[in-house]
Amino acid sequence: MNLLARLDRLPLSRPHYLLLLIGGLGYTFDGMDAAVVSFLMPSTKELWHLGGVRLGMLASSSAFGYLLVAGLTGVLADRIGRRRVMMYALACYAFFSAVAALSPNFWVFLTARVLAGAGAGAESVVIAPFLSEFVPAARRGWFVGALAGFFSFGFVGAALIGRFVVVHGNGWRWAQVITAVPILMLLWWRRTLPESPRFLLSGGRTAEAERIVADLERRVEAATGRPLPPVPAGAGKDTATATAHPGLGLIGALRYLWSKAMVRRTATTWLIWFVITFSYYGFFSWIPTLLVDQGITVTKSFSFSIIIYFAQVPGYFSAACLLLHPRGLPHLDPGHRHRAGQRLRQGRQHHRTADHRRALGLRGIRRRLRAHHRRPGDRRHRHTRLRPLHGRTVPGRARRAPAS
Repeated sequence: MNLLARLDRLPLSRPHYLLLLIGGLGYTFDGMDAAVVSFLMPSTKELWHLGGVRLGMLASSSAFGYLLVAGLTGVLADRIGRRRVMMYALACYAFFSAVAALSPNFWVFLTARVLAGAGAGAESVVIAPFLSEFVPAARRGWFVGALAGFFSFGFVGAALIGRFVVVHGNGWRWAQVITAVPILMLLWWRRTLPESPRFLLSGGRTAEAERIVADLERRVEAATGRPLPPVPAGAGKDTATATAHPGLGLIGALRYLWSKAMVRRTATTWLIWFVITFSYYGFFSWIPTLLVDQGITVTKSFSFSIIIYFAQVPGYFSAACLLLHPRGLPHLDPGHRHRAGQRLRQGRQHHRTADHRRALGLRGIRRRLRAHHRRPGDRRHRHTRLRPLHGRTVPGRARRAPAS
């Protein structure tokens, strides 16, 4: 029986929400790592007398780390496993956050921030595709949207750290100690986070994948209190597919993305992500420093940032709620797509018919008006009268032919 089809048929329940919490906490600390540097910049600027160029390097340190590992994380996850990459990435992030807290100068601090960003970036890349493999296909959009929403909690947490920790003495060092606390989550993840069945199948470890899927089925059935839905008919042939197609690798994936069939989608998606990332991180990274430079106190600047950052929370989760309900985004419902296609075809046919009738009506009016003004001797159009058209009568009378 197809293990992947058995996963897809499971209803959303407590085990899925536990995975959402695990991944969400990972994204929370990733967002905190990306945002906290903006609250460290005013203190480090004063401490090391940094100019605009070095401040810009510091503001971009997490992004540099993301860039270092983004292309390699997926390949590594296909080689050694999603779970292992996720845990190693968390350990890397937490370790270098602690190193940054002890930095004696700017260059050590910048290097540690880049490497901490690399750990956070690797974790961010793998969390959503890894955990969404356990979620039914119809709910993956909502699941990924809800996971992304935890980024907003990380930004709010960073603003709170800036407001209540960074403003005191060596608070910028203690702020990074706080961001290293997620290292404790490794103890929890080791016990509760299963490996991806898809990865296990791709490596021929069918028995391990079977054990993980069976355990998830048992927990879902216990959580819902109802029998599980049947596996769709004809799903058994897909098991071989998971093992027959190993990962493409980085070069193969890039070739596929920029192939003729995918080039327009890839270019559009990359452009959108570039614009979003440039504006989003550019704004949030600089706003505390810019407010301080305008004469606003550090405390008040960080207080304003809390309010601004908090506005992200409803934005993220309102989008996730739309993805949860097919009526919010109709394209997620195959039945709705079918009905919408029928209505579209019927509408086009109706408009074509209406346009045709309208054209015939106009031609009929012209024909009758010409007949109305024919010469009396034209026997082909004797006794022509204008009849009502669509409930209206065309004004005028037909001429009577003179008696011979």
